Amino acid sequence: MKFGAYYGGSSKRSMKNLDLANKRKNAWGTGLIFNHAIDSIQNVTVAAGFTREISENGNNTSLFRNAYGLGLAYNFVHTTYGVDLERQVTKNQGDKRIKNEVRAVIRQGLNEDWNVYAMYAYKTDKHSNNTDRTRQFMVGTEYYVFNQGSLKSETILRMASNSY
Repeated sequence: MKFGAYYGGSSKRSMKNLDLANKRKNAWGTGLIFNHAIDSIQNVTVAAGFTREISENGNNTSLFRNAYGLGLAYNFVHTTYGVDLERQVTKNQGDKRIKNEVRAVIRQGLNEDWNVYAMYAYKTDKHSNNTDRTRQFMVGTEYYVFNQGSLKSETILRMASNSY
């Protein structure tokens, strides 16, 4: 079993080093991963996580964003089947926005350095009195150019399609 947690203090910059519209007061989260080996060629992995971000609007009111995730994967030899559930709730000055996402993925290891995968996602975005629905399809490949222990360098090629 693995457990992790993080804390990020206040910031006016995003990950792209651009000014944020709403200054972040703090962000924190936690996660848990449990891996169970069924036998020598198959295992099951369960993961869950939570994150919370608090920002400040220009008029000194708070914006809260909570995200929850749950994932399940079954590995058989070189094939992985996975399902992820994700929910994000944002509260901003009395307005509430809820985003839900369900993803299914299949990943096939062709050899030690090369993988291919396909993913389907169904997303909803509920805000005001509207609910937007999106379906996403993705196929891709990963190839490790350098793979020595914990040091890895990979190339990724993805193709995605969204339908509304």
